[in-house]
Amino acid sequence: MTIDSVKMKSILYTLVVLFIASQVSADDVGVCQPTGESFRPCEDLDETCIREYFEEHADCAPHADEPYEEFFLPTVILYLPYFNMTCDQQNGLFGNLVNHKIVEFKVNPEKNITILSVEYTRMSLTADLKFLYYQPGKEPRAYNATTVETYPGVILTTTFYSVDDLSIENSFSVSYLTESIEYKFSGDCLTTTDPILAPAIAAFDSNFDLVLQEAFRYKSTPLAEDYVRRNMCDFNKNN
Repeated sequence: MTIDSVKMKSILYTLVVLFIASQVSADDVGVCQPTGESFRPCEDLDETCIREYFEEHADCAPHADEPYEEFFLPTVILYLPYFNMTCDQQNGLFGNLVNHKIVEFKVNPEKNITILSVEYTRMSLTADLKFLYYQPGKEPRAYNATTVETYPGVILTTTFYSVDDLSIENSFSVSYLTESIEYKFSGDCLTTTDPILAPAIAAFDSNFDLVLQEAFRYKSTPLAEDYVRRNMCDFNKNN
């Protein structure tokens, strides 16, 4: 093999590598950047305007005409993997829901998604809690508690995977807690000296903000569904 042929192969190899790198870079830009343009159908986020948009772009009845102050959530299972625990939250009562405002409502036709974001101020929650702590190689340990919580700020964002046919079934909701939560947590086992439960409960209690953030994700969907039903569009009436 001559020196010239070696140089030629080296040049071709370098060009191929540069071409592949340029394609990867282009793909990365496409993935990491927003796709398409989103816009506000209701520029001033007026609730009446957004309600009309739902009624025109969803198979639903007019919103439930009832006071939006409380929401009763009978039972929801909370998964707390950071603490190796699960919790059955029972008799959950959300209060002070009247203090809310819409902070975003956007449509992205290219991605075919609609975003609705609602912020709550001083939302409250009372509930009974039944915990299971899963210890390595042994049966779970159970304990009960009650909680009284106040959320200074919660932003609830629901993504509807459509712009023309909005539905609760084809949506996903997440929550963002903007400030530390105020809470009163009580129960007979919380001061136990049991060698298994005591360290688990101590870790739980010292990271309670993290507990509530993990737990709230399982409350986001029913809370969002209730908001939409009572303020925007009642999907339940068509079932």
